[in-house]
This record gives sequence, structure tokens and C-alpha cells, in this order.
Amino acid sequence: MNEYFEGAVSQLLERTRQLCDLIPAGLGREVAALEVACRDRLKIVGKRLRLLRDRPELRESDNQRERLRLFRRVRGELDHLESVAVTALCRWNAEDRWMNQIADRLAGEIHYPLPTPVVSCASQRYFHTYPDLRLVCVPLAEGRFLLHLPDLYHELAHSLLEFEDDARLEGFQKRHVEAVSDAHGYLAGELRKEDAGLGPETFKQYLMTWIGCWLSWAIELFCDLYAVYMAGPAFAWSHLHLAASVGADPFEVPLVTPTVHPPDAARMTAMLLALERLGFDEERAAIERRWEEYLGLSGSEASPEYRRCFPIELVSRVEGLAFEGTRALDCDIVGRETKGDYIPS
Repeated sequence: MNEYFEGAVSQLLERTRQLCDLIPAGLGREVAALEVACRDRLKIVGKRLRLLRDRPELRESDNQRERLRLFRRVRGELDHLESVAVTALCRWNAEDRWMNQIADRLAGEIHYPLPTPVVSCASQRYFHTYPDLRLVCVPLAEGRFLLHLPDLYHELAHSLLEFEDDARLEGFQKRHVEAVSDAHGYLAGELRKEDAGLGPETFKQYLMTWIGCWLSWAIELFCDLYAVYMAGPAFAWSHLHLAASVGADPFEVPLVTPTVHPPDAARMTAMLLALERLGFDEERAAIERRWEEYLGLSGSEASPEYRRCFPIELVSRVEGLAFEGTRALDCDIVGRETKGDYIPS
């Protein structure tokens, strides 16, 4: 396989150089952070490829399997940079600049503690964040509609959980860890009940699956709740619209294969608790009515597994911890008297 690796690695090295060359010049300071991150990562990819090509020990037959593993990993990194970062830079246009003006205005109004991520209107996955690139991707036409703009607050929150050793973020991150610990403690107690009662092995498997999910679930719930604390009812309305238009069963919980996102019903429950805390009683009641109407139309009902996975006491605990963490950030939490001009002039 040495001949194959020499050819394949040489091709990827040339591809790496071509991707650097494709990045347009003079994009401006608003996108400079993404360009620097992209070029730095492409440089690292190039170094790894040269090591794969030139290290003598990797040519030995006993190391060919490891060489293949490393080759696939660096190929995946290059694909990621090409499809996300380089693509965002190559298509940078007026729509992107408009969305970045909005993101900067939103971040400034709430005293967001980090530099605003670059926003690209090139998403194939709805709103999505790549904290490692300091990049948020949104659908192409999203800047022309208001309903989903509150989702930007959710994406901003992802970076608050990503970066370590930043004292400004410590309180928020510690509360996230507490939320995961509380969820794991609750589920471990449920496992002990199954063991004591000699319950079916399938129930134990469900509980183990949920334990494996809660690190990711807590991230999504904290980001949801941060968005509610910053944008108020607007984010809950946005979630209702998204769940109704593209969501699956809002009460579906994984039984074997872990998921990244918690069920829409659990997310809405947390949001309604947050709105109640913030004093948006009328808005909370209106959203809850519409949510119940949506559930009726969809024919969805909470299963016993859902109720066991997301008892209201646990969801309420997560909401309380997220609020404490958000207060520790010193961001401006929304209230009934909050006013702001969200559209750049």
C-alpha cells in the first residue's frame, strides 16, 4: 500500500494548497477570524499529511493499518474544512454581511462575553454552530425573515460551553456540569430500582442509553434556555414553529442509539419554566396553548419512557441551573420592560 499512500497523500497535499488559494483576498475584518482559523487548520492538515508520507516507520507493513486510520482522519478534517469554512469564505456576499451585522447587534445588546462568531448563510443543516471555527451557519434566506432569528442566541450559547480556562464562562460551564451530574444521579437511582426489582433487561438498556445522552442533551437545553433568557418568548415561538414544521415525535426518546438533541417536548417544558421565571405569564400561557394544539394535531402523547426520562423535577432543576449560570455571565437577561433595536441601520 506504500505506493497508494504516496499518491493519495500527494493528491491531498495539492488539494490543501488549492483550498488555500481559493480563499478570496480582501474579505475584510468581519470575516478575518474565520479566515485565520481556516488557514491555520489547513496548515496543520498539511503537516499531518507530510508526516504520513515521509515517516519511515509508517512504511513498515506492521503499521499500515495505523497509517490507514490516520489517513482517513486527516482526510475527514480536510473535507470538513472544505465543505464548511472554505465554502463560507468563497461565497461571502451581501447576505452574509447583513447577517453578521444582525449578529453583532444582538451580541452587543446582551453583552455577550465573547467575540461574535462569523455567520455564514450557507447552511445545509438549519442553524448550526462550529465552535472550533468560531462559525455559525444559517440557511441562505434566513436573514430575510424574523421568526427564526432568535435561534442565533442558541448558537451563540454553544461557544459559551466550548472554551475552557476562561473565567468569564466558568459559572455557566460549572452549572452545565451540575445539570449533567444531577441527571446521571437520577438515572443511576432508577437503575438501582430496576436491579432491586429484577426488572427486564430492556429497561436497564434504556436507562443506560439515556445516561449516555445527557451530556449532549444538557448542552442543548442550556443553549435553549440561554436563548430564552436573552430573547424571551420569541425563542419559544421559534421552537414551536420548528417543531411543528419539521420535527419528529416531540416525545420520542432513544431506546438504544443515543441522540444529540433532547425531545422537543422536554425542550418546550424547559422554555415554559424559563418564561414563568422571567414573568412572561401571558406569553407563556399563549405559547402553551398553541403547543397543546400542535400536540393534538400531531396525535403525539407522552410515553411512559418519556415521563421516566424527563420527570418535571429534573427538567425544573436543569432550568434553575441554567438560569444561575446565565446570571454568572453578566449578560443582560430579558424582562418585560426590555427594549431594543434588533435590525441594523
